[in-house]
Amino acid sequence: MRPTTAQLEALITVTETGSISTAAQALGLAQPTVSATLARLERSAGTALLHRTTSGTRLTTEGEMILALAQEALTALDEVGAALEGLRAAPAPVRIAASYTVAEQLLPVWLTGAEVGTQVEVCNSQAVQDRVLSGRAEVGFIEGAGASEQLESRLMGRDELVLVVGPGHPWARREPPVGAEELLHPTSCGTLVLREPGSGARKVLEEALGGLGLTVPADAPVLGSTSAILTAVRHSGAHAVVPHAAAEGFVGSGELRTVPVGLDLRRRLLLVLPRARRRRPGVERLLAHFARAVDGRQRPPIRPGAGSAPFS
Repeated sequence: MRPTTAQLEALITVTETGSISTAAQALGLAQPTVSATLARLERSAGTALLHRTTSGTRLTTEGEMILALAQEALTALDEVGAALEGLRAAPAPVRIAASYTVAEQLLPVWLTGAEVGTQVEVCNSQAVQDRVLSGRAEVGFIEGAGASEQLESRLMGRDELVLVVGPGHPWARREPPVGAEELLHPTSCGTLVLREPGSGARKVLEEALGGLGLTVPADAPVLGSTSAILTAVRHSGAHAVVPHAAAEGFVGSGELRTVPVGLDLRRRLLLVLPRARRRRPGVERLLAHFARAVDGRQRPPIRPGAGSAPFS
């Protein structure tokens, strides 16, 4: 039988005051009520927990053991209560996992004016979905063709991948599109640099190539972030397919050039959520804020002509 907090409090107070009558006064209860509460606790124990005498009340050996446990239990309950009060006073930030392009280029704009605390973890699109599915993140942002069927997804916008090279690259002033075979196996210029498997950008490229019966070279260099890839392209003579938003600043400064490529590299930017999981009020407020953001009030700088769709 699980004891009640009233029974534990009665036992502790009787021990502290030395008598049932004094304990009743301390608890603001009638003496018969406290006596009955203690009697029920003793019946559940199957033994006496208190010695009752005309001079006062003291614990039996069994009572001393139960007292120690009762004190620990009530202390733990007090700690839970304090933690609950703390959560109510200062709600925990909404945990967000976002793919690199969204986190670095778009999410700061979408979060502008949000009156909700957030904690953002940056990882590739597959890792984002894993975190949302496991509950480690409450909201996720991914790039690419689609989300896991276990997740609810909402369209935040669209963008496009572009082929970039340095200004000294043989393709820097090229007008005819680079073909898929030439992209993968160039004859007179640097190698194609890729993101790691699980990246949204890599998945879009792989799907576009797969439609032509092609795959990325197994020995192609792999770097773990778009920033690292852009650095490699600017300084090593390599070429890469990267999100337009990530390359735009370098293209504008003349450090990189975009080159036409004969592949459809458009993609969707998705917000993902667990299906059928109750959401905290802070998460709901943040989702409402994102809906307003993609309605145009805080629209991010998505590639012109790429288009966007309502948050739904």
